[in-house]
Amino acid sequence: MTVIANRVCNISLSTLKSAPYLLTKGDSIYAKVISTNLYGDSEVYSEVGNGAVIENVPDSPINLTNDLETTTDTVIRITW
Repeated sequence: MTVIANRVCNISLSTLKSAPYLLTKGDSIYAKVISTNLYGDSEVYSEVGNGAVIENVPDSPINLTNDLETTTDTVIRITW
């Protein structure tokens, strides 16, 4: 008998954006869940979700410059 300690399922954003899901920005994420134990599979739970919405991961900023006239021990001003 296998005991599953982790009750969390993580699915990467890249997986959801590729086939067969092909979700795009603004699409909501829902899942149908089946639990399995020694007695077999449960019925399919109705769609569940927490209201998550597909967003795009922004590109990293480029050409950042530290503004030395404003930067102090407690403040950093970055321009681009």
